[in-house]
Amino acid sequence: MEELGGRRPLGPVGPVNDGRPAREQVMEAESDTTGVFGPGLRALTIGLFLAVTMIGFEALGVSAAMPRVAAELHGSRLYGLAFGAFMLGQLVTIPMAGAAADRRGSRTPYLIGLVTFALGLAIASAAPNMPILVGARMIAGLGAGAVTALNLAAIGRAYPERLRSKMFAVISTAWVVPGAIGPTIAGWVTDHSTWRWVFGGLLPLVPFVALLVAPALSRAASGAAPSTSKSEATKVTKTALRLAFATAGVVGGLSVRNPALTLVAVIGGVVFGGPALRRLLPPGTLRLTPGLPAVVGAVSLIMTTFVSAEAFVPRVLHDFRGRSTTIAAVALTGGTLTWTVGSWLQARSPLWWADRRRLVLATFGLGAGVASILAVLWIRVPLWIAYVGWTAGALGMGLAFTSTSEASLRLADPDTVGRVAAATQLAPSLGIAIITAACGRIAADGSIGALRSVYFVMLALIFVTAFAMWRTGLRGRRSDRQRRMARATKSVPKAVKIAK
Repeated sequence: MEELGGRRPLGPVGPVNDGRPAREQVMEAESDTTGVFGPGLRALTIGLFLAVTMIGFEALGVSAAMPRVAAELHGSRLYGLAFGAFMLGQLVTIPMAGAAADRRGSRTPYLIGLVTFALGLAIASAAPNMPILVGARMIAGLGAGAVTALNLAAIGRAYPERLRSKMFAVISTAWVVPGAIGPTIAGWVTDHSTWRWVFGGLLPLVPFVALLVAPALSRAASGAAPSTSKSEATKVTKTALRLAFATAGVVGGLSVRNPALTLVAVIGGVVFGGPALRRLLPPGTLRLTPGLPAVVGAVSLIMTTFVSAEAFVPRVLHDFRGRSTTIAAVALTGGTLTWTVGSWLQARSPLWWADRRRLVLATFGLGAGVASILAVLWIRVPLWIAYVGWTAGALGMGLAFTSTSEASLRLADPDTVGRVAAATQLAPSLGIAIITAACGRIAADGSIGALRSVYFVMLALIFVTAFAMWRTGLRGRRSDRQRRMARATKSVPKAVKIAK
């Protein structure tokens, strides 16, 4: 997979457009006067939006219903595994879907992913016991991983470069509804009806998404030659399975109390899964080699840091500052909203924000949010500081994550967009699974000192992420609109002088 590093010459922030496939040039020419909701892209945009919303409800809403599920199915001991199974399923199919998209286009693997996701939902909604529910969550995760990776690949293949930042903002917006009201809706449905509707209620959306997305993906793939052989796709599948087993071993080892067993599990996971991870990422990603490898690393690190830190925010506010679960969730809702605002701000001037200096500043903005939560644990500061700090930090997350995600597609070789898209989904999923498990181990005793240690780990990750942002080597430039405005401003004094 050496070609993941890309072969196109680099401009100030990415590859120049010379030598693009004719299909891509025609696609951009046809959309010159339209946006992401223009006639040629409207169905795909709506379909991708609904797909993200649907998976978001499944990923976030189920947390509110799971206590009732575990009690009714007498499966409290498998409570954590019900969440981990969904994540492990994603780790398997994310790289597989990317390779399949490069080999035969996104349409077929996308539809397979939707069907698999629907199958998992259907089995979960009818599960008679907890082991079957855990298996259903694994199946749903397999489908969700494929759809998530192919959403990003679809943005890279079906949208011209100038619209990709706007589409990333649309995708961020799709997380607002499940992030803001998903747990509340799932809790209400569980209390007033049955938890089974939390899974089964999403099924009608699946064929609707397929009808919207499939035709557009077929058009985007027309004329594209396969870039991944069948043997290479088979190797990717085996490698993904190896990585998933290694990750399961590490996460499982971090959950046991015996330090010796934990050490053996972690070392074994690194030895067994490390080579697999290197093969699934662009060469040089783990070393943060400037260019595409560092961009993929930066995307992974900032997503891992944000999600891992956010996972413990409700616990800090509820357990140590005495706020109700609903009030504690306000910080998460505010973070979701400002992340979306950051994504839309970045979409207005994507080339200006794609600069390593601004990305470092945005990363430290997220660091300020982490520091505000640590302050609440360390000293008796007013609680509003945590709410304001975390909400403001999520704004930096939206700016940095969207910029680096869009840059990864710009830097990717056209033949490897699917695998690069998969890499930017795989690495964060892996990082989140391991870091949250490790921090859960640190905070297992529930003491305030343990939670302080968790957020010191998060601050350390902020500095590592800032270093990765700098290593990307991205150098921002003004957008075409900004350059036109600058030329117009310069021309005014000349016009006045001529008039005089």
